[in-house]
Amino acid sequence: MTIKYPGLPPQLGHKGTWMHPESKLARYRSGLLPETAETVIIGSGFSGVSVGYHHPEGTIILEARDFCSGASGRNGGHIAPNLFEFVDLEEVELSKSNKSAFTALQKRYCQKLNFELLNLATLKQLIEDLEFDDCEFQYSELDGVCVYFTERDAKRARAQVALLQSWGLSLPVRIFIGPEAVKHTGIGNAKCAITCPAATINPYRLVDRLASSAISNGLRLYTNTPVERVVPCIIDDEYFHKVHVRDRTVPILAKNVVLATNAFIDALIPALSTAANAPGPLVCPVKGQLLEVGATDLQQGLLVGTSLVFGDEYLVKRRDVGTLVLGGFRRYGTNRGIGNTDDNMVDDAVETALEGFMGSLLRIDPALLDKKDSWTGIMGFSRDNEPIVGRIATNCESLYVIGGFTGHGMPRIFKCGEYIAGLIAKNASSVRLPELYRASRLGASLAADR
Repeated sequence: MTIKYPGLPPQLGHKGTWMHPESKLARYRSGLLPETAETVIIGSGFSGVSVGYHHPEGTIILEARDFCSGASGRNGGHIAPNLFEFVDLEEVELSKSNKSAFTALQKRYCQKLNFELLNLATLKQLIEDLEFDDCEFQYSELDGVCVYFTERDAKRARAQVALLQSWGLSLPVRIFIGPEAVKHTGIGNAKCAITCPAATINPYRLVDRLASSAISNGLRLYTNTPVERVVPCIIDDEYFHKVHVRDRTVPILAKNVVLATNAFIDALIPALSTAANAPGPLVCPVKGQLLEVGATDLQQGLLVGTSLVFGDEYLVKRRDVGTLVLGGFRRYGTNRGIGNTDDNMVDDAVETALEGFMGSLLRIDPALLDKKDSWTGIMGFSRDNEPIVGRIATNCESLYVIGGFTGHGMPRIFKCGEYIAGLIAKNASSVRLPELYRASRLGASLAADR
């Protein structure tokens, strides 16, 4: 299937549950738009705001629509580190014949696992220290539950855990098999359940609180200010970027530019895809969909855990408001949601699948569900399913990218934002970014992070 390059996000329509009530920053503007800026961040989602939170001075954020109205304000509120499912057992087996390759693989896996655990721990501490009490944050060492419905999937998951443990890694997990899995989860056809640390949160409120804190420290925010292109230039032997904003004749002159638009990165600088020596966009838009239903205490009690994962599907409990949020089943949608940038319309086939699965979990007819809301969001999938984070080599080395989180951004973004902020402020960063995240893996012609 040929994937079209994304344009700008569509006009904002249906927002989804998290944006009610909307933030005071929804249409915020920090006075007149400046003609120059030290750093311009494009995108006011979790990625852009994380960079701005760590580097507010001299920084402005430009947002095409309302504040945090893209994927960050539309996800399921699920912060669950991937502790073992990323392990490619076949890749491990093939690498065993080459000691250096096997050692490198072990290193990459350990980096990924530890980085996601660090992100969760950092967010937990931040929320507690800054008293972000309205973010609906719930955390538990054992409330994240991965559920498997076939013997094949259950066997593979147990093998992934066993492999990492054989390397001496102490994984904070518990495994339940067969009847014990059913008893532990309350799900009648569960073959295996593995518990692990996880959290749930109102993602829109989290980004709102981070942005508000950054604004008090000097960050400036301009919503409904779509950027149409970014052009590098040289002035008096110094490298800059001209940031062209819609309906504004004179571009903003910026020393540093951060592309934090995830699925829409290629819309601003299509040449990035060409430099990466592969057809199609560097980051592909993929549409996801969610369903929220009311659930009594008794119904919520049918399911153990706060955050449950079922392969590509996941469910979170909003205990404070008495609802369940279920996301997934995009495989039933048109082209599996690939290349779709319209986050205003739900897909009826996906909706039916979500309702059917929710009904089975709550043991009621799907027609009797207490539906509260349905909405969609546009994820950004990279070519190798790993984030793209770092400095980009165009004609200058002050263009940065943070995106391509492939539907798994909440346990990874915050420290990635700190990493980018460190590069901008000091030309280096204390954050130990996993090698697989670095933009440099995409080829010397594209990346300049170091």
